[in-house]
Amino acid sequence: MEKSPLQNALALTRHLDNNEQKKLYKESLEQPIRIKDRIHKYVFKKRISLGNDILFKDEPYLTRSKVTVERTPEIDKLLVDLSLNHAAPFFGTDKGKGKINEMADALIFFSACHFAKENPELCESYFFITDETNFSKGPTLYENIKGHAEEANLNFHCSFKTFVDTELSQTAERYKNAEDKPLFLSDSYFKACIKCNGEIHINADGAYKHTPVGEY
Repeated sequence: MEKSPLQNALALTRHLDNNEQKKLYKESLEQPIRIKDRIHKYVFKKRISLGNDILFKDEPYLTRSKVTVERTPEIDKLLVDLSLNHAAPFFGTDKGKGKINEMADALIFFSACHFAKENPELCESYFFITDETNFSKGPTLYENIKGHAEEANLNFHCSFKTFVDTELSQTAERYKNAEDKPLFLSDSYFKACIKCNGEIHINADGAYKHTPVGEY
């Protein structure tokens, strides 16, 4: 559920002249908005934290050597040809039609594949993760680009969730703490923050900050 329809509905309270009805209406909408915010702040961030912990715990990300993936004349020519032919999925429908022009996405994808093929020693575990639909229909890459991914030994995932659920699921088991408390999202698990007047989760914030709950 997205927040914007709820927020749009909340704005309609100005048309109500009954204060009691207005109060009930606002409360019924504000609660799912709060839950949506909590899901983003605690569930999504915990998932990202787990992935970061598994991938970079032994070698902090900021201290790792960086490699810049350069675009090449070969990639530029490929993209021009694909664009002129309205090739799916980035430039059209493969039938000489299509108004879309996802040049940036195409450049990222093909440059990454080219780099992985040319540098296999740097890309033993190579993942391409996106929440966009420009690359795939669900978990399956479009046929036109599937071969490029396979040649590059690319492991594609259509969302970070599927990446965690598949590639990291076994590894994640080793990082589970039997004493971890659940991240329930109901009001009783939250208290006001004394610093920012926001809300903090009683089972999460203290552990994340290594300080008593409420100090942030």
